Amino acid sequence: MQKTFWVLFLLVGLHASPLTRTFPAYAYVFSEFDIDSGYAYDAEFEKYVAVHEKQMRRFYKKSLKRGEELTRVVRGALLDDGLSDLFLYVSMIESGMRTDAVSSQKAVGLWQFMPKTAAYYKLDVSSSVDERCDPFCATEAAVKYLEHLHEKFGKWYLAVMAYNCGEGRLQKAIARAQSDDLAILVDDDAKFLPKETRNYIRKILLLALIGESETVFEAPDDLKAVSPPPKMKDAAALTHLLSHKVKMGETLESVASEYGSSAAMIKRVNGLHSENLLLGQMLLIPVSRERFDTSLANMDRKRSSSGY
Repeated sequence: MQKTFWVLFLLVGLHASPLTRTFPAYAYVFSEFDIDSGYAYDAEFEKYVAVHEKQMRRFYKKSLKRGEELTRVVRGALLDDGLSDLFLYVSMIESGMRTDAVSSQKAVGLWQFMPKTAAYYKLDVSSSVDERCDPFCATEAAVKYLEHLHEKFGKWYLAVMAYNCGEGRLQKAIARAQSDDLAILVDDDAKFLPKETRNYIRKILLLALIGESETVFEAPDDLKAVSPPPKMKDAAALTHLLSHKVKMGETLESVASEYGSSAAMIKRVNGLHSENLLLGQMLLIPVSRERFDTSLANMDRKRSSSGY
């Protein structure tokens, strides 16, 4: 299923917090995890970012270098299954983008599945094969698990925390806190959740802020409003994203023309170093609000006619 989602090209004000200045993608990242953008001003999160930003930037670059092709596979699989591709950062924190990663608790693969959970989501784990190490199979299982957790808890950041600490532990924390608010659940004084889980969600958010601010957004060098580069003046009108799977014979220019987009913007958003496209490659296409709404309406009509 094709995944559509919004990207906001943000203007950075003179009185914004250091976090919002450093990470112009903050509102987009938080929205993908169902977190209010005001969390950017949370004192504990700001402190965590200040202490760990340099370390996490090094981790991000190392993980990206190690698994550059894997990140494309995981992003594409997530989008195909209807999840935000920002859940890539869950996998990155879990494994550092190593398919053969093994934890001290014997969790394995990109998504660090334990044997019991792997078996429940029908991953073959035997002496001859371990599908936890298969990026396609493991990501498909992770999607199903995350969707189950989201259905149970109602918010994506809760699903992510349950992925780490377990459903029962999160339920108890929500009951004790009498709230499912993120800032309350991860409060370091109240300790509703284990320290590992409190820092787990912070790591994922910080990694997503780093990754998305570097790839989709361009951080300003000063505190003035961000302007599109001279060759990308049309960027101001291309405020939403659609996903597109490259078909036989397509070029960057033909894809851009199909969506009323810009080849330069497509290269920028997808981090492409050349105009060569691969068959089946997943692209994010910047489009206008009107084109986004039209595509969304067409998808709804197709689902209705198919009986879904």
